[in-house]
Amino acid sequence: MIEGKGLRKVFKSGIFGGKVVVAVDGVNIRIYEGETVALVGESGSGKSTLGRLLLYLIRPDEGKVLFEGVDLAKLKRKELRKLRTKMQLIPQNPEDAFDPRWRLYSSLAEPLRIHGFGREEERERVLELAKAVGLKEEHLSRYPHELSGGELQRAVIARALALSPKFIVCDEPTSMLDLSTQASIVRLLMKLQREMGLTILFITHDVELAEFVGDRILAMENGKVIES
Repeated sequence: MIEGKGLRKVFKSGIFGGKVVVAVDGVNIRIYEGETVALVGESGSGKSTLGRLLLYLIRPDEGKVLFEGVDLAKLKRKELRKLRTKMQLIPQNPEDAFDPRWRLYSSLAEPLRIHGFGREEERERVLELAKAVGLKEEHLSRYPHELSGGELQRAVIARALALSPKFIVCDEPTSMLDLSTQASIVRLLMKLQREMGLTILFITHDVELAEFVGDRILAMENGKVIES
């Protein structure tokens, strides 16, 4: 489904960009339709950067990304925007996904409105998404700060699924939660993966969790995939 070839990404920091950090260094990766690949490594190993490169949220300095055989660098802006409905990110911090001034309903409805859903169709879809992730209709009238950590993470998952994507990058989706809530969120993701045929890149620093969720495990260190 998705392939990265020779991906390299360098970030510059410090005064006048004097410090150079090679976040991803010549990575080749293939993820096949319907599988869950667990990407494991220490903080700073390049996992999150690789996930964002595959989603084309940031562009590689070298190499290319192919989604279902299509080179994303060759797409026009309108074509890439249309393709983005098939590729979504679940961020590490669920609060990053929502505007604190909006009630949950508006946050879940936003991607639907952007892509031309009518009001009735929008409401049906939002209710369907809430039910799929184990939220009640009453949660939709609340603001993000009024939700528990687990409820907020379920809402993030619902938003990511709004446009029926094929590929999802889960960037440490349980690291901000307590152990019991972590388990329920992981079970939910695995259930949705089976029911919807999702392809998932699951980023984590927890090797045991990687072994539990992954059909395959890739290990990163210093910007490179060192083991598969």
